[in-house]
Amino acid sequence: MEAPVLNPLTQLKIDLGKKLFYEKALSTDSTISCGSCHKQEFAFADNSVYALGSHDSVGFRNTRGLTNTGYLQNFFGEGGLHSLERATIAPMQTEFEMNQNIKTSLDRLKSDKAYLKMFEKVFDDVPNHQNVLWALSSFQRTLISADSPYDHFVLGDSSALNDEAKKGLILFNSDRLGCRNCHTGILFTDEETYNIGLCRGNPDYGRGRLTLDSADHGAFLTPTLRNSEVTAPYMHDGSLKSLEDVIRFYETGGQWHYAKSKKMKPFELNDSERFELISFLNSLTDTSFITNPKFSDPN
Repeated sequence: MEAPVLNPLTQLKIDLGKKLFYEKALSTDSTISCGSCHKQEFAFADNSVYALGSHDSVGFRNTRGLTNTGYLQNFFGEGGLHSLERATIAPMQTEFEMNQNIKTSLDRLKSDKAYLKMFEKVFDDVPNHQNVLWALSSFQRTLISADSPYDHFVLGDSSALNDEAKKGLILFNSDRLGCRNCHTGILFTDEETYNIGLCRGNPDYGRGRLTLDSADHGAFLTPTLRNSEVTAPYMHDGSLKSLEDVIRFYETGGQWHYAKSKKMKPFELNDSERFELISFLNSLTDTSFITNPKFSDPN
């Protein structure tokens, strides 16, 4: 991972970003922070169907996790933003999330002597639009998950996976299932958008909201599968409650939709195979990542 030239990583900046990540004053009613929806125990996703915002508002999508977000090039369900800094500002001002103009957030930070001291030390400046985003992005770039049983297996420890997980890995990589066609590489995402036929009547057009192209209706960015064991419920609308539900959905090949991806094809699994595939997915859980105190709320 390489941080932007203009925003190199420093420990002081990371520490400031962590404090801002858990700062509720950045929301309009001072009740939520970035960490309110991106909870560490859920791999910086959430266990709510939809994101919950300030003034008890409810969003329209399930919260995406921040696992290895520093390595990604595309952000949000539409895949419409291409830098972590730009992606960071959106939820701060979005109506159904923190719902606060950046100027108000800056005014609140400037009124806090502790923050003034920290920003002076890190940036030799008062809080401003740019350095707030730089600090927040720097902390998020440290949210690296690479210590799962699967990682140890890849590095040569054959005992890191049990027999069921090893069989599940074979299934995952098989042409019959095609999981690796989208959940590819070490990040388990190709960072492309697809309509998987989740729901014909769902009003969320996904990437189509951005491009206004009917071919993109219902297309969403491939999420990582790392730590998926702890990120339920699943899909952009939080409609699937368990990994078994997700697998059974994919077995159907998805519902008909005029924009459904041609990669979506039905397949059959027996109960043993389904259990093996879930065992493999569970091997992507990085316990050290979701318990590491260096990512936890410092307040």
